[in-house]
Amino acid sequence: MNLRALSLAAAVTAALLPGRADAQSAFNGEVLVAPPPPNWTGGAPEKTEAGIRREWRRNFMTEGGVVERVVITRTESQKDRVVQLVAQDLSKAMTAGCAKPKISEIKRDKGTIGTTASFTAHCTSVKDTPADTTLFAMGKVFIGDFYTFAVRRVWTGHKNDPGSPVNSPKTGEQWATFFARISVCNTLTSPCDPAAAEIIHADPRFKTMRALPVSTRPVMSAENATKAARKLGDLTGRAETCGEDTDPLTSKIERMFAHVTANDQDSSRAVKAFNTAREKGAKAQDQKNKAACGEILRSFRQHPSRVGAFHRYLEQFL
Repeated sequence: MNLRALSLAAAVTAALLPGRADAQSAFNGEVLVAPPPPNWTGGAPEKTEAGIRREWRRNFMTEGGVVERVVITRTESQKDRVVQLVAQDLSKAMTAGCAKPKISEIKRDKGTIGTTASFTAHCTSVKDTPADTTLFAMGKVFIGDFYTFAVRRVWTGHKNDPGSPVNSPKTGEQWATFFARISVCNTLTSPCDPAAAEIIHADPRFKTMRALPVSTRPVMSAENATKAARKLGDLTGRAETCGEDTDPLTSKIERMFAHVTANDQDSSRAVKAFNTAREKGAKAQDQKNKAACGEILRSFRQHPSRVGAFHRYLEQFL
């Protein structure tokens, strides 16, 4: 397959994947983590009518007419999109120059995010190429929560070339490893460490996002949360009676307890206990001498302003 034919195939692939590249997508954090093969060139993102397209070329494998490329396309996902149908369209585009392509069964699988579909394609008669030219390709489609990623790797060269994926088990194993390392990740909930795959295919905004420590968020038992809420509520009510502005804490107390409890039920119970104790604490302090306010105010002013520090602060009441 010559350069023009490959470019045409890539354009057809993009056309088969709907969605416009010039539309500003929502800041959702979803990316495709994929390693570019070592010693390859290219990879610059290109806006097309269908989506964002990136292409890598193995430039040093040009003897004997060998051409090998990796193309990744990212488009907006559409509701009810079927991953097998997208993969089927991709396979047709990848083998557009073949007279009689042999396409394997498309295998659907569940990904960490969304679904995937993969296949292989092979043909021994390629249009506009020298005789005895063969084409071997692997493709995989990833449908995430927000995007559809189409990944294809295509090798064309002489049918007897010892380095082709068809003739070399080692090459075939390398190809399988390449596709196994590719996955959809979301920078809002996971590290998506580029060191694991050398590059992240996504809008540049997503590369600087930090993962939220969802899996390590400290959670208190319902009993401890309620116990701490009562004591904090009592302290807050007493501080109010002593003239303290408690709005910086009370205005976000629901969000704070939601952060340190396992569910809405535990959080609501803790907030209710806080408010009840707050009223009782205010009434109790009103009966006392104002001279006792010094220690109360010093204790209350130690409350954190950040939600992330609330769990540790509550430990003093247990």
